[in-house]
Amino acid sequence: MRSASSRRITIAVFISALTMAGCGDPTTPLEIEDVVGMYVLQRVGNEPIPAVVHVDNGETITILADTIHLRADHRGSRSGAEQREDSEDPERNTVWQIGGDIVFEIVRDRIEIHVLCPINALCTAGPHVIAYRTPSGLRAQRPGRDDPGPFHYSSTALTP
Repeated sequence: MRSASSRRITIAVFISALTMAGCGDPTTPLEIEDVVGMYVLQRVGNEPIPAVVHVDNGETITILADTIHLRADHRGSRSGAEQREDSEDPERNTVWQIGGDIVFEIVRDRIEIHVLCPINALCTAGPHVIAYRTPSGLRAQRPGRDDPGPFHYSSTALTP
């Protein structure tokens, strides 16, 4: 049987290994320079893009592309494309653009992204996306929705 001090050392080594592996202290606040950039969606869960995100009653929604751009003024944009395939009514098959202007705030270790609602549109209150920095980009979820995520974005270099 292990002693209490042996268990404490094992726990300390485990926590240290997690920190070195990139998990870090989840309470360390992010700074604006930590998040400014462009992020391109690579996969949803374990499925690479294009990724099926919804299937119901013969209808399949697939994300074809998604990019998030975050600027230093806490504003940004989102752009991409989704596809609907309807096995019961192929005339409903379509590809549409997604995106628009966004604002975001940094709340400790996460980025809360709010989609700006067009005038006279019916929109739900945000945040619409909650993202966490990872060594390669962002890991994001869509709260309050049937979320197939997490959504994994890679950081892309911005050109001046």
